[in-house]
Amino acid sequence: MHKIFEIDLEEQQSIKAQGQKGLALKVGDSCIVQLDGWQDYGKVLSVYEVAADEHKPSKKMPTVVRRATYQDQSAAAENNLLSRTAQRRCVKSIESRKLNLHLLKVKYSFDRTRLFVLYSADEQLDMKGFLSDMAQDISAKIEASQLGVRDTAQFIGGMAPCGRQLCCKTWQKNFDNVYIKMAKNQGLSLNPSNINGMCGRLKCCLRFEDNCYLDLNATMPREGTYVETPSGAGVVVVKNILMQKVKVSLADRRILEFDVSQIKETSPKNIQKKETTSAQNK
Repeated sequence: MHKIFEIDLEEQQSIKAQGQKGLALKVGDSCIVQLDGWQDYGKVLSVYEVAADEHKPSKKMPTVVRRATYQDQSAAAENNLLSRTAQRRCVKSIESRKLNLHLLKVKYSFDRTRLFVLYSADEQLDMKGFLSDMAQDISAKIEASQLGVRDTAQFIGGMAPCGRQLCCKTWQKNFDNVYIKMAKNQGLSLNPSNINGMCGRLKCCLRFEDNCYLDLNATMPREGTYVETPSGAGVVVVKNILMQKVKVSLADRRILEFDVSQIKETSPKNIQKKETTSAQNK
């Protein structure tokens, strides 16, 4: 069995890393991770084991080198101070060049060979001048990355309208495409305030819930469908997909709610025949 660790690195989303043989780490431990050309400091989020035939050690996969020592923790604290100094230098360059961007994070890698600069902007920016300014005072390789609106929301985090933390901040790893049709499948108002997330794009949960709504909706009549109910014939005017209930406008102008199991689809002709027969009997 091989251990795989999920590691939280501040300058990017959590990563999966393999561990050196015999390395024992538990959730919450700080550690040093070897990435592609640099080392970084992170914290273990989860640990799980995979069979030897399912995972073969790879040079391309990040590797946990060791549990962080007191010296490592001290070096990481010093890096935080240096990162703040670098951030002030970034702000100075941004202001002098009047770059229209929002600076999200400035952070040194653990070994100080990289300086990560994360920012968001409404449009693509030419950062050559900014990088030239920074290179005058900083010897580390500077990596400036622009985040899109969804990535920015994931990086910053926040509370969603449902009252929970943003899915993209807590557990969601990838962004799948979300379409307006998915909101229509739920019968939602297409007002942006109802269907857009904190990032301003369509809520990711519309994608998660779509298959459920499609399956439930398949058993329900469409609005405008003629149906037979225990209280007489009528037309479906409103449906509650999750509760599997419909509201039916009856011939006597009453609007009553029924379970889907209580109604049966019919046609206007059948309703007219029944009304004619009922009138003749009277």
